[in-house]
Amino acid sequence: MSASLRLRLASPLLGALVALALSSPCRADDKPPYPHGTFVEDCSLCHGSAGWTPARPSPKFDHSKYFRLEGVHRTAPCSGCHTSLKFAQEKTKKDCVACHQDVHDGELGADCMRCHTARSFIDHGRMKRAHTLTRFPLVGAHSAADCDACHRPQAQGHLRYVNLRSECVACHLPDYLATTNPNHQASGFPQGCNQCHFQNAWLPGRFPNHDPLFFPIFSGTHRGKWITCTDCHYQSGVYTTFSCILCHAHDNAADMASKHSGVSGYSYTSAACYSCHPTGRVN
Repeated sequence: MSASLRLRLASPLLGALVALALSSPCRADDKPPYPHGTFVEDCSLCHGSAGWTPARPSPKFDHSKYFRLEGVHRTAPCSGCHTSLKFAQEKTKKDCVACHQDVHDGELGADCMRCHTARSFIDHGRMKRAHTLTRFPLVGAHSAADCDACHRPQAQGHLRYVNLRSECVACHLPDYLATTNPNHQASGFPQGCNQCHFQNAWLPGRFPNHDPLFFPIFSGTHRGKWITCTDCHYQSGVYTTFSCILCHAHDNAADMASKHSGVSGYSYTSAACYSCHPTGRVN
């Protein structure tokens, strides 16, 4: 086959190869496709001349046009909120629960900023202020208590944060049952802890208003004579019902009988001395 014939036969194939080369996709030295969809900003706001990746937003990038970055949001990685590089199309939600799991299971609503701040998710300052609007404002030692101390995990379907009991024993029943000096349960103490305890400090426990409710120990000859409840009520490790004879057993029985000669119903062991001596006066 002559050379001219071979050239004529090869010409169509050569032309096709040239056309294919001219219409081929971008080569390695070409720029990659734009990855951010319809989101358009100056590339230099996030990318630098030292390398295209990793991307680091510069201080010039005004993220507040989309979502104000405050507190720990400033240092959060972009991928923490953005699940793709097409920022505009993904329509990232701005409400807190879009990124943060609601550990309150909807009991407190979806506005996390009522109790939390962007500075710290466990910042208790705002929580305590919000608590003042409830049936149980946090004062005294309660203001320093951890939330989980009262809001304990509950079985599924049970409330943990709202409509809880507000009486002391709702949280302090274990303290009531475990106390042995004196033994509250054996002594029949009421479970209204605030009758003897205060919110500033659990100990020491004091009975703040004995006179109008029980025997007036803060008047007459009894004033200042006893300092603690155990002086009148403590016997064999258990609080007992008040009886004058607990303290006056040392008095001479014969002398007592002589002084009470003719008193109807008098008994040396009587617990009702204060029916005639209401303030501890002996005459």
